[in-house]
Amino acid sequence: MPHLLLAERAFVLRPLADVAPDFEHPTMYATVRELLADLADEHTVRAGTYPARWFEA
Repeated sequence: MPHLLLAERAFVLRPLADVAPDFEHPTMYATVRELLADLADEHTVRAGTYPARWFEA
């Protein structure tokens, strides 16, 4: 079960939309893309400036 307030958290939905935009919330029956489109969150979410080596496998 996802976090209860996931649908209200842009900092969770925006990165999740990058990797799984068609993932459907199991209890809200809406995709991440739909939840993000309906989100009324005015906070800015931006990518971090982390070293590329942190993401190398």
